[in-house]
Amino acid sequence: MKNILNKTNILLLLLTLTASLANAQWWFDPLQYGDGTKRMTGYRLSAWDSNNLNWQDEDSSNYQYGSINKPMQVHQYAYNNAWYDNMIHKYIYDNAQRIIEKVDSSYTTPQVSTKYIYTYDVNGRLITKVRQILNTATLTWTNYTRQQYTYSASGKVSLELTEYVSNGIWTNYERLIYYQNTADKDSLTLGQKWNPSGSAWLTTGKSFYAYDANGNRISILEQNFDNTFMALVNYMTEIYTYDAQSKKTSTLRKLWNGNNNTWKNNYFERYTYNVQGLEDSTIRDNWDTISNNWVKSHIKTSAYQTQGWLISNTWYNWNTATNSYVNSNRHLFTHDTHGYLSNFHNEIFSSNLLSWQPYSNVNFWYEPNVATVISESDTEQFALSVYPVPSADGFTITMPKEYKKASIRVLDMTGKLHISMPQLKNCAAVQLGDRLPAGNYLIQTECDGKTYVNQVVKY
Repeated sequence: MKNILNKTNILLLLLTLTASLANAQWWFDPLQYGDGTKRMTGYRLSAWDSNNLNWQDEDSSNYQYGSINKPMQVHQYAYNNAWYDNMIHKYIYDNAQRIIEKVDSSYTTPQVSTKYIYTYDVNGRLITKVRQILNTATLTWTNYTRQQYTYSASGKVSLELTEYVSNGIWTNYERLIYYQNTADKDSLTLGQKWNPSGSAWLTTGKSFYAYDANGNRISILEQNFDNTFMALVNYMTEIYTYDAQSKKTSTLRKLWNGNNNTWKNNYFERYTYNVQGLEDSTIRDNWDTISNNWVKSHIKTSAYQTQGWLISNTWYNWNTATNSYVNSNRHLFTHDTHGYLSNFHNEIFSSNLLSWQPYSNVNFWYEPNVATVISESDTEQFALSVYPVPSADGFTITMPKEYKKASIRVLDMTGKLHISMPQLKNCAAVQLGDRLPAGNYLIQTECDGKTYVNQVVKY
């Protein structure tokens, strides 16, 4: 069950992040603490070059919106001595603002494009997700995989079926079946894979869940199918404890030892909380199979602002030579006044320099949750983009086609006009802004009666 469950967890994580960030790659959500007044317009990731002692750009993204506060396009750029187009993601939504189509396209040669089509039931629940691949020779979309979801009477997923196309026909591949107890909590997850030769489902794993009287999950037991014994065998178990407020206080993980058919300790974690009820430390010990004793591993501490916004995670590893915890690495989070994450900074501790050293850095940019005048009906032909964002020099505006007439205005966040290009004709690309001072700007581009608004950053 290990691989199936990990795949499901990753899928859920990606769906969660995709809903908020379109195509983000972070383990955290920059919008988590936001008050709902802003939407993301872009980010830039840099890595520290310890040899040259400077920051090296790696990638960035620019988000563009339509008449709803969900991205219609996310343009991703990569850096290698200069910024270049890397990926573009396009989205279409229904009247309920649910995503119904997503197209991911690369700028490689040959181009790689993937389309996802989503359908929902009358209750707004996802029932199918179809993945298609673009045939670059015929420029047609070909079905590749399909996921179908069935729900219980209470609205929980009861069946997740994955299919693939074989000889033009949808064919079973694998499925997850979820069972709930009388309290409507997951009690069993059954993983199965289709055996085409026997035309039957073969069980690949099971996960069992138990709960206390307060509904807290107190244990999980995972079993995998063993091809040697042709039977399900134990793989992993975790046991959890809670305090009076139902906050988890410990996790004990054990792995199955098939040689002597016994459970073997793996790790033990304890959790503490601050007065706000937020987790402020995780203490982990690992099991030493040689001495058959617990040995210290690491501690993670977390700090928060008074509003409850996470501002740092710091890890300390156990040093057997000094018999003490020593600095390892830390994450620093900076939020704006609305709670949105404006900067994520990663540092590692140098035992040689005895100081924290930069490792990676991400800046995020936002704009107010106001609708632009780009409509969803323009999605197919909408290809206007502004890059790179952010920029130390100027910006390039590319048009989806050569418009008969266009105009461009660049304003700062106070409304002051910095650049006006009122009469552009038959233009496909415009370069501007190399002399702009550092700051945030709005680029308003009008092409044949349609107006596009992009927020950019000059640094």
